[in-house]
Amino acid sequence: MSTLERLKVIAHGLAIQFGPSCEVLIHDLQGDLDTSLVYIENGTITNRHVGDGPSHVVLDVLNYDDGSEGRFGYLTKTKDGRILKSSTMYIRDDNGNIAYLLGINQDITEFVMMHRSLESLIGIGQAETG
Repeated sequence: MSTLERLKVIAHGLAIQFGPSCEVLIHDLQGDLDTSLVYIENGTITNRHVGDGPSHVVLDVLNYDDGSEGRFGYLTKTKDGRILKSSTMYIRDDNGNIAYLLGINQDITEFVMMHRSLESLIGIGQAETG
């Protein structure tokens, strides 16, 4: 089984585990970068499709490879304003070059709204005296 096929199995499992609010995608950086997106589950989160080109995150990785395993737990926003908690893992070839990116984008917009609502209800702020 190829690395890409293994990554597809992992991506599918992650998408099933975390449900429809979790987009999981794979970029193949060994071919044409204009069509680097080779696999996506729950693509409605960012409205991307297989065959799409790289996002700004992918371009950043290509321009600055710091030798790390990836970027984890960073926040991004969709064009329509949804808040995503994202992670991008770098899958390297035998020479240490990034061959694939495995990305996870979890839509946390509703959780952020719930957090704000709960914070306003239970928050301890300035006490009013009367």
